[in-house]
Amino acid sequence: MNHPFEIVESVPDETALGLPDTRRTAEVWMEMIEGARRTLSIETFYFVGKQGSIFDSIIDAIRSAAERGVSVRLLTDAGMSETYPKWLAALSSVDNIETRTISWFNEQSGVLHAKYLIVDREELFVGSQNFDWRALVHIHELGIRVRNAELAERFERVFAFDWELASNGHERRELPASTPSGPRPSAIELPGTDGMTVRAAASPVGKVPGGLETEEEALIELLDEATRRIDVQLLLYSPTVDGGYYPALDNALRRAAGRGVSIRMIVSNWNLREPGLSHLKSLSLVPGIRIGISTIPEHSSGFVPFARVEHCKYLLVDDSKTWIATGNWSWDYFYSSRNLALIFDDGGIASTVGRVFEKSWGSTYVDELDPCRTYAAPVVDGPEN
Repeated sequence: MNHPFEIVESVPDETALGLPDTRRTAEVWMEMIEGARRTLSIETFYFVGKQGSIFDSIIDAIRSAAERGVSVRLLTDAGMSETYPKWLAALSSVDNIETRTISWFNEQSGVLHAKYLIVDREELFVGSQNFDWRALVHIHELGIRVRNAELAERFERVFAFDWELASNGHERRELPASTPSGPRPSAIELPGTDGMTVRAAASPVGKVPGGLETEEEALIELLDEATRRIDVQLLLYSPTVDGGYYPALDNALRRAAGRGVSIRMIVSNWNLREPGLSHLKSLSLVPGIRIGISTIPEHSSGFVPFARVEHCKYLLVDDSKTWIATGNWSWDYFYSSRNLALIFDDGGIASTVGRVFEKSWGSTYVDELDPCRTYAAPVVDGPEN
């Protein structure tokens, strides 16, 4: 990769999504893993493959990296590792590969939901993509690859923090909070980009290592800075907590609309269930806010569980600031789960991500939400054909 950053998409097979000039996730992951010479750190919700899928090549590349002497560390959510134990167990038996699972977030009613990898402490990839064969073939995903040692070092702090948190299970339950204090961590200017800057943010509140901002606070600030336009795409949007109302982001969107900002939001049809649906309908009634529901058709091979969906998580503000993240917008993603985000200040990257948004918004897969309509919840789980 000659340029310091690269937008990367996964595109569901048999759809018209995806830009022709963005590379696909599997290709970029393979290139990064095969290029590793010293270290490879992967923190992800879970690993799950399917025999004969392109994900086999990713697993083989990780194994080959370890066999040529790369120190590989793999960290996953404990609950999901029990659901999908096979692929992580297979890698854990390879020399130079160390695996850990973390239960701390599960104990807070959350999950390790981050998805990123760091190569040689020099470059990283972060985005909506889980290490799941479906995320490469049947799901629309958005991520970014960045070559910058300073940014990689900040993500290594998160990895080290969570790696230690996972080391002794329940004994580490009371690990001291590490929310940054004092001034905001400085933005990083990416060389070769004509002044592009990037900031790193993390959740949950209270478990944010130094060098990163608290994600919820940074996100609300971005929304409050908007003067003209906000475009956002998420798998899920639900301003609820324990049956109550979580107002932080909902209020920020309503404030923006109230000062004349044009807002468009795409959410997946997985959001067509309560209580999230009622909140979406309420938000869509605010003048200046339009909400699109994305529905990806079933594949010709038959039903694929937990797939055929737009899973991207990003935000565009005023065509100049871009937020690319791993979490959805609800209380638990900010207060009980590990998530990460990158915030870019540059019109060039916003232009590319904006084209991703426009292609989805203008596609046959997105219909504008009708607040008067009764919607049926989608079938997400079930036997695969």
